[in-house]
Amino acid sequence: MICPNCKTECSSNFCPNCGAKLNQQNPSQSQTPAEPVQTSEPYIEVKDPKGKWPAFFLCLFLGWLGAHRFYTKKYASAAVYLLMLVLAPWALPFCIIYDLITIITNSFFWDHKQMVARYQASENKNRIEGWMIAMLILIPISLLLSFQSDDMFHTAVEMFCFFGVPVFGILTLDSYRKGKPFAMSLVFCLICLAPFLAYGAGIISL
Repeated sequence: MICPNCKTECSSNFCPNCGAKLNQQNPSQSQTPAEPVQTSEPYIEVKDPKGKWPAFFLCLFLGWLGAHRFYTKKYASAAVYLLMLVLAPWALPFCIIYDLITIITNSFFWDHKQMVARYQASENKNRIEGWMIAMLILIPISLLLSFQSDDMFHTAVEMFCFFGVPVFGILTLDSYRKGKPFAMSLVFCLICLAPFLAYGAGIISL
């Protein structure tokens, strides 16, 4: 410690040169207080992605051609939309409504690489992928049966339910796998499945 009067360095409570009393500071008081540690995550402002509204209006007016998916460079799913236009046009309105909701909520534009990596490390991977393969196999089997038999579907409702189970089931499983909202596709899948469950229970006849 240095004496404030004569600038003599000393280690006691009194200066050995001028005898002035020295007030020693508490070491704990001389230190600057540490800044509080943040325990909560910082607030992240979510902004609309670039091209959100062009994609929305393309989906609204040209969604049946997959224009919004071509615009956002989702070429594989855009090709599926064109295939559905020929094979299952009745399912396109539901897919378009689903895309419109995901575009509005921004989940349509999420980068799902981290979510897929998390899914790859999860215990549900084999089970989910097994169900996806089963659903994919069910679609061509359904098409073959419908082409071979003229009495396969008596009503449009039967056709919608028959093809809706695998289609919306795949959408649900794929959305779960990518960490996307899957409530709507799951509801559609259950709606399509309900007549078959009622038929199995003897409540209705198809």
